[in-house]
Amino acid sequence: MQGVRKLGEGIVKGPEDVCVDKNGALYTATRDGWIKRMHRDGSWENWTMLNSQALVGITATRRGGIIVCDAEKGLIWVDEDGHAKVLLSHVNGSQI
Repeated sequence: MQGVRKLGEGIVKGPEDVCVDKNGALYTATRDGWIKRMHRDGSWENWTMLNSQALVGITATRRGGIIVCDAEKGLIWVDEDGHAKVLLSHVNGSQI
């Protein structure tokens, strides 16, 4: 494993999951509440802050944007501009 390149080492704190969007950008949800984005040129940015320490999953959508699983708030959709909206917080009256 000597040839392995560790993406985000020293930049990303506690990554939980990764996904790649339709344009080839890589996203990760981190334990400090950030969604970080790595561009195709290898540069990183703090894309959007979700103010949560419970981000546990992330996936890209076909239409653009991403869906984040927050263990406390539920499923959150983040549009391509980084604006977040809770999609689902309860199922059958129980919090997700």
